[in-house]
Amino acid sequence: MIIGIIGRSCSGKDCVASFLEEKGIPSFNCDKVSHEILSTLSEKVRETFGEDALSEGYPDRSKLAKIVFNDEEKLSKLESLIYPELIERIKAFDKEHKVVTVNGATLEKAGLIKLCKEVIFVYSPFEQRLERALKRDGITKEGFIERNSNQKDIGLSLFEQDKPVYTILNDADEMYLYRQVQSYYDRLCFRGYLNE
Repeated sequence: MIIGIIGRSCSGKDCVASFLEEKGIPSFNCDKVSHEILSTLSEKVRETFGEDALSEGYPDRSKLAKIVFNDEEKLSKLESLIYPELIERIKAFDKEHKVVTVNGATLEKAGLIKLCKEVIFVYSPFEQRLERALKRDGITKEGFIERNSNQKDIGLSLFEQDKPVYTILNDADEMYLYRQVQSYYDRLCFRGYLNE
């Protein structure tokens, strides 16, 4: 059983996944795995985007980001290189465990919601996400606003997917977030999903 965890940048997806991992539910991080996959695609990246997309023979994420920025066609080409392998890895991960979480902002765009039994949508107000980003990512306010603008569609299609969606509100302290995750975990137990 796959539980999707989705939300905009710095909403708290990793924290929710980590709390559930502490409860024994393994977590698959789409961003990290996508980076791993990209690092193996030197030849395909060279063929698709040219030598300028590489550094020392390997795909350079910062260079690629500039190449695909505001270019939907090039972004789609990049995603088409990564997403098929990402989907296969998620399926393999799911087979290894009874219940897993799949954490990533791109679950909708990559067509991964269809693999999920249900979805956790982590919501956090813009101001709090901005504060976290400035502390965590070393990004400028303008850079985060741009990133946020590119993620404006996240969550919009969830209620069209015919999947249960559980919203977790991350607008207070960690304990408040943890209590909501605990409540969700208790529901999983009550419904028998975690029984041996």
